[in-house]
Amino acid sequence: MPYFIFCAHDGAGGEDLQARRREEHRIRLRHEEAVCRCVADGPLMNGAGNQMVGTLLELEALDKEAVRCFRRKTLYT
Repeated sequence: MPYFIFCAHDGAGGEDLQARRREEHRIRLRHEEAVCRCVADGPLMNGAGNQMVGTLLELEALDKEAVRCFRRKTLYT
């Protein structure tokens, strides 16, 4: 299966939302599906390196649609 990189930048109030949903988000990233699985993930930091401003995911997936479905289930909304 091909690999995809997904980069998500937080919107206004993202830090508070992340704090509330962090554990749920981590559990979801570790849940493997036959059509899409997260192989690596990490935070995107601001220029000073002291605040998380988003997330970067490396996904192994069947196709782009599998990535879209995984994303809808995973990221903070």
